[in-house]
Amino acid sequence: MLVAVLGVTPKLAKRGTNFLHALLVHFYGSCSIISARTVDDIKTLWPVDDPGVIYFEEPPHLPAIEFLLKNNIRTVALVSTFSAASLELLLEGCLAPLDAVRATSRSFSAIAETVAAGNGLIVHTESGTQELKQVLSKIASFLGLSASSEAARRPPPQKQINALSDAFSAGTLEEATAGLAKRLLSELKGYDQLLECRPNYCVHWPNSTFHLTDKDATLATDYIELTGPARLLVFGPYMGLPRGRWIAAPAITVADNLSGNNITIDISTNLGTEVLAKVKAKLPAEGEYWCEIAFEMPHSHLPIEVRLFLDQGAIEGKLRFNSVTLRRQ
Repeated sequence: MLVAVLGVTPKLAKRGTNFLHALLVHFYGSCSIISARTVDDIKTLWPVDDPGVIYFEEPPHLPAIEFLLKNNIRTVALVSTFSAASLELLLEGCLAPLDAVRATSRSFSAIAETVAAGNGLIVHTESGTQELKQVLSKIASFLGLSASSEAARRPPPQKQINALSDAFSAGTLEEATAGLAKRLLSELKGYDQLLECRPNYCVHWPNSTFHLTDKDATLATDYIELTGPARLLVFGPYMGLPRGRWIAAPAITVADNLSGNNITIDISTNLGTEVLAKVKAKLPAEGEYWCEIAFEMPHSHLPIEVRLFLDQGAIEGKLRFNSVTLRRQ
């Protein structure tokens, strides 16, 4: 048996690996740990006789996810809330708030790939208040470990209980963080529900995850003057999404645009080199503007980008990029 472990932070993945290793040793007497980044790592270190646990030090890329699914390798994902995981990366990974959120979104997207295929089990660390025996039973059942076996009838060793308790202790950080991180996490919606793989659910990216080109890439929370040449105005947020069909709905507020200006909004990935969809539109003189852009997300491990361009030079007008809401099809 080979089992993969995913976690929304490296620490959580490591704790989940320790727990599953202890669990499989309890049932089989021995177990190997494979530290993998690529498919070749898994193939090279694949245990011949012993069961094994695949430990990913970072969210696996698409080829690794597809390899897990193709070979029916069951995946256990230890998941805290999106906010808790982002804060842990912020506080212990030496990342800026927005970079921590982006990294967490890619972890959630990779985990969602296995769950959507019916090959993954989500274990929420917040369920640590439950009886550990119930959680152990749930994981053992998912892995097909026989409840009638002699190992299952024996009480789990303290090492195994400690490993599970350590895993549940993650994801509950309460340390004070920068005001930016708190506001950002309160405005960013939908990633906790992402793992439920429900149709027609939404992810919300606020303007605090985007950047303004004209203001040295500062956050896109302010109005931007349109006066000037044709140019890129807004870009970001470089967040993760699972593969599949999506509809993006950008929302913009326009003011003082009496002569009218034309814009292009596109959806791209791979640092803007792969454009997935785009629309062209004429902005109103005043008020709100929004549109819907359908696109196919091809790779869960590549950050997604929404860009807004001014198509021609402008003599007046200003706009504020408010948000993008994405709906899964």
